[in-house]
Order: sequence, then C-alpha cells, then structure tokens
Amino acid sequence: MKRLTKEELTAAHLIYNRVSHLTQNYYGNRTQDVVHKFVSENRWVMFPEYHFGSLREAVTYPVPNVYISFPNGVVTSDLVGRVDGWIGLTFNNAESMLWLNEILRVRNADFFISVLKGMDLPWLVEVQQKIKTNYKDNTPRYETIHKCDAPYVSAEFIKEAVMQSNEKLPKVGEYYQDEPVLWAVTVFSVSKKITTVDFDPSVERAFELFFRILSLR
Repeated sequence: MKRLTKEELTAAHLIYNRVSHLTQNYYGNRTQDVVHKFVSENRWVMFPEYHFGSLREAVTYPVPNVYISFPNGVVTSDLVGRVDGWIGLTFNNAESMLWLNEILRVRNADFFISVLKGMDLPWLVEVQQKIKTNYKDNTPRYETIHKCDAPYVSAEFIKEAVMQSNEKLPKVGEYYQDEPVLWAVTVFSVSKKITTVDFDPSVERAFELFFRILSLR
C-alpha cells in the first residue's frame, strides 16, 4: 500500500472540516495532526462518535461509524472538502455486528429497517466478509456476499445474508487469494458513491442515519 501523500493528508483534513460543518460542528475544530489519526492508509477517513481520539481507538468499538473513502492521489477540487469517492455507515468489526444482531432480534428491528428503507437510491445495503491475510500491507480484503438497494431491504435479508457469510468465512490458517488467513469477520454497511456535486447532501443523509441508529442504544 502506497503511503499517503502530503496532498492527500491535506485533503483529508478538508474533508473532516467539511463534515464537521455539515453536522452542526459535531466534531469541533480539529487540527490537521489530530485529523490524521482518523485517516487510513487504505485511503478512507473514519468518523466515529465524537469522543474518540483516533481511528485505532475507535476501530474495535461496538457501534457503527461513518467513513468517506477517496482514490489515490486525490486533491479536493473546490478546496472546502468535497471529494469524489464513497460514503457509508459500517458495522465494521465483530463487536458492532453483535449489536446489529441484537437490534434485529428485539423491538428495535422495525425502526432500524424503516430507517434503512428511508435511504433513497442509490444507497446500497451490503454484507461482506472482511478478511485479513498475512500480507505485508496489513490491509484487510473485502468480499461481497450479498447486497440490496436500501429501499428494498428487510430484516430477513440481513439475517440470512449474515448467516450465509458466517458459514462461508475462511478459518484462520486457510488460504484466501493464495495467502494464509489471520482472521475474518462478517461486516455490514450502507453506502453510495459520492461526487463533489452531491457530497453535502450525501454527508447529511449518512449522519442522519448514523445518529438515528445510535439512538437505539
């Protein structure tokens, strides 16, 4: 994995500031050095709950987070943090997936599904396998198992897709793409492509989803 350039880190800082502005200053004013702690070398910026101090601290927390990814070498075109890439909300670790399972088993399921159905096209619901192999760049691989347009999702679809993914998860020591597996977990996300044109409304929609899901705790 190529290291992040100075221009990419500057772009990430602009993205972070733009998101904070669009979410009523949820993240406050953070310096570039602080923002860098939330930027992955896989070229995405993590937006967890505001009280976390770094990506490393938040990555195993048992609630979802919002992310914005950007391609290699990106420099924002309008200098205010809008970017072409992907935005999504993800349950990206085993602990958060346990919480998702609880949501789908109790009375919160109807509310959760109604929130997902309220996401307009092209928002996409996806169940994936996150697989870490013994590879030098230390970047997990993602294998899509099932996906569905958000307005048409159901609790049954999510539960069945998660179950099928778990049944197919490669075990530690098995090989994935000719490399030994160190660990693997099923993950869940709601995402869409973004451009500088629809960046602002997409961020507002993603965080509306984020805050509504957090209210289920």
